[in-house]
Amino acid sequence: MIKNYATGYVNTQYEDIALKFDSITCVEAKYINNLSILDESNDLIDALPPIKTDAQSMEFFEYLPYYTPDEKNLSNAERALAILRLDNLRKPRNFTIQLDLAIALALRRCYMARRKFNIREQQNLLEIGSYYRDCEYRRITGRKVMGFSLIGASGAGKSTSIISALQYYPQVIIHETNNSRCIQVVYLVVECPADGSIKAFYDACFTSLADALGIDIDGLGTARTIDSKAMLFKKLALRYNIGMLVIEEIQNLSIRREDTMNQFLTLTNETQIPIVFVGTYKVYNRVFDIDFRLGRRAGEQIEVGRYKYDALWKNLIETLWRYQWCKQVSNLTEETSRIFYEETGGILDRVINLYQMVQLEAI
Repeated sequence: MIKNYATGYVNTQYEDIALKFDSITCVEAKYINNLSILDESNDLIDALPPIKTDAQSMEFFEYLPYYTPDEKNLSNAERALAILRLDNLRKPRNFTIQLDLAIALALRRCYMARRKFNIREQQNLLEIGSYYRDCEYRRITGRKVMGFSLIGASGAGKSTSIISALQYYPQVIIHETNNSRCIQVVYLVVECPADGSIKAFYDACFTSLADALGIDIDGLGTARTIDSKAMLFKKLALRYNIGMLVIEEIQNLSIRREDTMNQFLTLTNETQIPIVFVGTYKVYNRVFDIDFRLGRRAGEQIEVGRYKYDALWKNLIETLWRYQWCKQVSNLTEETSRIFYEETGGILDRVINLYQMVQLEAI
């Protein structure tokens, strides 16, 4: 099949559908030509949006909720409701560009390890059962993929940052080849269960995959042990070309258990899927202390730290201060800025919550 490459786009080949995939998750593949960068054409890579420039990363990450000064004239209930919009406020940080590039490279490394796949051949093999799995393993190269770790204090914006960055990518891409089709799940986001068990972790993976595809997963009824759940997920991960697994709240896992470490190592070794660990400083240190192999596979460490009292803090607090729903406008002073910083420790979630509470109290 001759592949038609998208041309004439400004940001991505999917911009006529969406610039941010926060509500639309599934698209038909549109390809861009990466031959000048990669050794050979690869449908799974060519269907990804292009790597963002630094300026695009900063612009894409920022989100300023809608607001007009006239809203001060709304009723108390309406103003209280409007204040909730601040939950979604985002400003670019020092790590924004680093995070975007880490995601882009991890996805491409994953799919480069499967560069010998022929999309049409893979779809035909789906009908052959176990033979399909053998071909998948045989066709994955010996390349070692690497994920990365996103760490920081609770409330610093780790989850918000990774979800925002992933919204640049359609989660599910459909490749049509004549009368067959192949499904590419670009990423899965899984929150570690509170009980920390590896069984519950795999169940969360199945739920996330089912939600992305909009289907029920076959075989769950017979997969009751850890080994059977792991085997089923690896099979599904390869069948649906999962490009990245993001594990949030990694501190909930029973990280001290050796079998937990081995599960992650085996998963990355056998599927070539990079894992992104999202958690606190404490759990990151524990991972390295227990298993150097897993720490090596965790790759780059990206820190989502608290704000320092510098230009970035000044930009954040000045932006936040524009959103005023009280009848009487309050001016931001250096003293007020300093008090807000000291009371919140520069942790983003606390900053926004405190500002919301002050406004609600004043209303």
